Amino acid sequence: MSNPCAGCNKTVYFAERLVAMNKDWHKVCFKCADCKQTLTPGKQSVHENKPYCKTCYGRNFGPKGYSSGNPSAVNSYVSK
Repeated sequence: MSNPCAGCNKTVYFAERLVAMNKDWHKVCFKCADCKQTLTPGKQSVHENKPYCKTCYGRNFGPKGYSSGNPSAVNSYVSK
């Protein structure tokens, strides 16, 4: 028996099945919840049961401020 895709809720057949986050997905449906980039199972980050690429996860849920990796913030503190 086939389960519904966690991304689109349509039936996932065995030949197109991808398992990630203990759910079945179509390969094309396993995308970052923010930028929609296709993800590789095991290399995603998860927040509130949604998959994110590492970049979007860091930008949305990572530390803010000087150490956030924002180059403009770093340059504004450098004295000339």
